[in-house]
Amino acid sequence: SGDGTVRIWSLASGETVRTLSGHVGAGLAVDFSPNARRLATVGVDRTVRIWNPNSGQLLRTLLNHTATVQDVSYSPDGSQLATASFDRTAQINPLPTIEELLVAAQERMTRSLTLEECRQFLRTAVCG
Repeated sequence: SGDGTVRIWSLASGETVRTLSGHVGAGLAVDFSPNARRLATVGVDRTVRIWNPNSGQLLRTLLNHTATVQDVSYSPDGSQLATASFDRTAQINPLPTIEELLVAAQERMTRSLTLEECRQFLRTAVCG
């Protein structure tokens, strides 16, 4: 929408179930990841934003374009994100897996997560 928000609607009720705020200016395109656990949005602010559509949490912002980003699409396996911009470029952005993110986080941690913290915050089988 023109106010910098992206709205997720319930097909059953027609009501807005989540409003994602973050773009400056209009959001122009969206795409759900193949597993529907991520939502990518693009807009006139030249950004690509990746969200958790269930919580509304902004997970990542990509600043790779120099003009309005007009389209976005996940690869069939969800490992890459294609974007197209008025800067006359199309880009393929590799997306890290949860395992790659965990390795990066472990390299920067000051302490290890307990098993309970891992299960609570990461919600992944990697926790054991």
